[in-house]
Amino acid sequence: MSQKRRRDTPEWAWEQTLIDAYDDYRWRQILDPLAAAVRRWEAGEMDYVDLARAAGRVHKGVSPIDYIFGEK
Repeated sequence: MSQKRRRDTPEWAWEQTLIDAYDDYRWRQILDPLAAAVRRWEAGEMDYVDLARAAGRVHKGVSPIDYIFGEK
């Protein structure tokens, strides 16, 4: 018989905190470079083609996160 985890247990809270921290870490790995690219584009240091490439790298990076955190 499978044992369901209850949301009101300390173990569940600890696991959820760990999952949330890792989720934040992974999104920052992907989105921080894009944010830097947008700042460079706004400053005129980068053209829209380079910005579009940076956005494309973000798109490629999102798939693994969706796979990991999209599971129920």
